Amino acid sequence: MWTLIAKNKVLGAICLIIPFVMVSSLVMPALSLQSPQIIQSNGSINYQLKFLYGVCAHPWALTERDFQEMQKLGVKYVRMDFSWSEIEPVENSFHYSKYDVFVVWARAYGIEIIPCLLHIPSWFPGGGDVNIPPYGADFDKLVTKFGQFTYNVVARYKADITYFEVWNEPDVPQFWRDPDGTRYRDFIHGEAIRKYTMLLNEAYTQAKAANPNCVIISGGIANDVNYLRGMYSYGAKFDMLGAHPYFVHSPTKNYDVDYIDPKGHEYQFPKIQYLRDIMVANGDSNKKIIITEIGIDDQLCPEHTTPPPSSPAPEGHTTEEMQADRLTRVFEKTLTEYPWIIGIMWYQLKDTHKAFGSVPVTSSNWGLFRMNGKWDPDYPNVVDYTPRLMYYAYKQFIETHNTP
Repeated sequence: MWTLIAKNKVLGAICLIIPFVMVSSLVMPALSLQSPQIIQSNGSINYQLKFLYGVCAHPWALTERDFQEMQKLGVKYVRMDFSWSEIEPVENSFHYSKYDVFVVWARAYGIEIIPCLLHIPSWFPGGGDVNIPPYGADFDKLVTKFGQFTYNVVARYKADITYFEVWNEPDVPQFWRDPDGTRYRDFIHGEAIRKYTMLLNEAYTQAKAANPNCVIISGGIANDVNYLRGMYSYGAKFDMLGAHPYFVHSPTKNYDVDYIDPKGHEYQFPKIQYLRDIMVANGDSNKKIIITEIGIDDQLCPEHTTPPPSSPAPEGHTTEEMQADRLTRVFEKTLTEYPWIIGIMWYQLKDTHKAFGSVPVTSSNWGLFRMNGKWDPDYPNVVDYTPRLMYYAYKQFIETHNTP
């Protein structure tokens, strides 16, 4: 058990005391299952850790305060978009100033960025949608140009950034809307797998040319074993496998960390073992998996004016207490049962819809911080960062288990 005091603005300034929230009934054994190691950046940051604790954050309205809050939380990594379409808005004309600022802030507060390299620029032939890869010869050119972009980014930030993720959820049509692909359940397979693997391999080659010590993470996929089999069949090159093992409502419990139905949907957390099995079968038993996204949204957030479109589980809508419990259990289960997972980037640091109006409310209430107040880009720090209970759960877990 743990005691915490949380602030919540309801009908003015009412201070609620949340006593003795049970995070988990599990007893956490010693971390002897994890091999001690030094995780070291190429530059000024040197972490002697057993595990990479991190968060996800979008750069749309990222401020210096966000890096201060990461430092207070105790995480050492932040996974965030590095948009090709922003960095190279005109072919062969690169604009890094925005991202340079993030790197400076990260260095100042002892954080290392894990960039997710993604988004097709509008100048590219057939461009206009950042997530639709072209056909034929145009795709070959895309691969070449993305490789050049990767080389430039890795070389520029060689002193400060070690880990680079190549694209976001390439098996999800929303982020890889490939007209050559075929649908498999909620995912995109077929020719889309071959094309993404071409992109990944070129990025890998160019990144290693820029910095042989960098670590390349494949685009985070769901527990989508058929997609991973396809990647291996096309000779995928990566140093770590990126995974996004999000939850679904089980028949009996909201976001049950242990629930698994072998014939059910990929979005069941324990099915990350299936990805590991594919890696071992392909001779990659020495490679690690890094969870570059996983999280639980707050379905009782005040911004929800109507119930979410999906039906709630029998326990009802997800509460902050459930979020805190599930977060802790995810980390417990990972550290005790999955020694081949090297880190988790929790999605996400703060709610995004206040800062970026086009983000749907139903997909934005995932933050460790609830963002109260109207966002003003000229006065970003006036926004009230209100911790959800899972913030305290994460902070306590790091403080308890993150010992050299």
